[in-house]
Amino acid sequence: MSIKILKSEASVIKIIDQYKIVINKGIEHEVTAGDIVEVFEIGEEIIDPTTSRSLGTMDIIKDELLVTTVYPLMSICEKEKLVRNSTQNSLAAVTTNIFGTSETEPQKIKIDPEEISGGFEDSDTTIRIGDPVRIYTT
Repeated sequence: MSIKILKSEASVIKIIDQYKIVINKGIEHEVTAGDIVEVFEIGEEIIDPTTSRSLGTMDIIKDELLVTTVYPLMSICEKEKLVRNSTQNSLAAVTTNIFGTSETEPQKIKIDPEEISGGFEDSDTTIRIGDPVRIYTT
């Protein structure tokens, strides 16, 4: 896993189609093709019950996109293209794992079910104009 370094924050300003959005940062803001854009919604504020200190917000990540075209004051972003191999032989599985296009399934954590407080189950992950984004470089 590569380390993401926060470069800037921006907003979604246009939805071109189902595959592309436009954000309001570009070359003049040091955005470059290949930067990662995380579209998010500010989530619930979490308070430490021991210290009553705010620990920040549990933001909802709507999607992670790639900057593909950069203009002076804006950029076009889209999902990274995945190539799926339809054959199910061992070579295809190895190739999929090497290039990182395999799908993973979350594993349960051993927890006390009485202490589940939720947080993301009712999240709307639909991207809309005005949604905040974070721009990262790797």
